Amino acid sequence: MPEVVADFSGKILIKDLDQIKPVRGRVLLNREQLVLVTEPVKKTILLSEIVSVHAGSIDQKLSMFFDDAINIIHKRGDTIYRAIIGTNAETLSKFVRVLFMILIGKETVLANHPIKKGGRVVSTNIEKMMLRLNGTKIELINNGRKDTIPNNSIIGFRHVEDEIRGKTRPTLVLDYAAGETTLTSTISLLSKRKLKLLSRFARMKYDKLNRNLNVSDFTETQMWFLIQVYAEGRATVLDDIVENDQNSTDLNSSKMEEEQLIEKKSGGFHLTNKGKIAVHRYYTD
Repeated sequence: MPEVVADFSGKILIKDLDQIKPVRGRVLLNREQLVLVTEPVKKTILLSEIVSVHAGSIDQKLSMFFDDAINIIHKRGDTIYRAIIGTNAETLSKFVRVLFMILIGKETVLANHPIKKGGRVVSTNIEKMMLRLNGTKIELINNGRKDTIPNNSIIGFRHVEDEIRGKTRPTLVLDYAAGETTLTSTISLLSKRKLKLLSRFARMKYDKLNRNLNVSDFTETQMWFLIQVYAEGRATVLDDIVENDQNSTDLNSSKMEEEQLIEKKSGGFHLTNKGKIAVHRYYTD
């Protein structure tokens, strides 16, 4: 019997229950399967059947039944199933981290890390690296070198099909904050399923910050302000702009601070990761 690595009680909603409301139940996870125990249904999901995990993303009609929940999508044959699990935020966060670590495991990948710095190409070197997840970080390891990409630093991502070493490979492109600059790395896996799971892990924090971020609500002056701070890494001179510019009321830097787009430190304005996501989306949109 495989060792149980997670065991907790919570709310469970699965199709087998034949109802629209969740019921109380027990969640057990080992390295081979996820077991959901309710009265009277016991549901076993092989981890190899899980194709996606959506943390904090459930249908609005169901949100009234859950405070914090995840949506686990699994496939058996040609049929797609969903299992929604809800519990307190701390327990759910720990469970999600462990689940992703087991689902992805250690994978040999082809990576260009980083391929860009501040938008400029700095490397064309594809390396074979070992990928693993550690808590809320992606680790890339090669010849004793270990680099990390915290998922709370990721500000953009996309899926592409790259021609690498004579083969077309599914590739995840990640843009992430590193100090006052932005790096871009590419990670290619042979398994499209695991690449999708890695993408879901990478974007957990991004999705949370992005959920209520509507770039079209920003005025041109506010967007210009964010772009200037982004371009400079920090902005000490913008203190004067806020005070003297005729559109200073339009800038409304205090409101942007309240919305956690910028923060004031070291004598100037710096973008938060949410602010960097806003600028990144402005350019990609």
